[in-house]
Amino acid sequence: MEKEVEIYVRMVDGTEVFVPVKAIQIGANAYQIIDEEQSYDPVLEPWDFKPGDIVSCSYRKFKSDRGHKYLTADKLLNKER
Repeated sequence: MEKEVEIYVRMVDGTEVFVPVKAIQIGANAYQIIDEEQSYDPVLEPWDFKPGDIVSCSYRKFKSDRGHKYLTADKLLNKER
């Protein structure tokens, strides 16, 4: 069932900013965040969830985009490392 998808992870900077990240769907509502380019920098761009984490997601509408729903990480299911 593993399938690569794009999900959105909230930044930990006190704003409502979400960043698109790659993830692998490993279950019905379980996604493992991946960082193939190794571009994640927790100092410059801290996220709620890190590469390797397994998260559950739900669909969310953003104010800036009319009608489109985005798959966003909500809850940590477990840590890979």
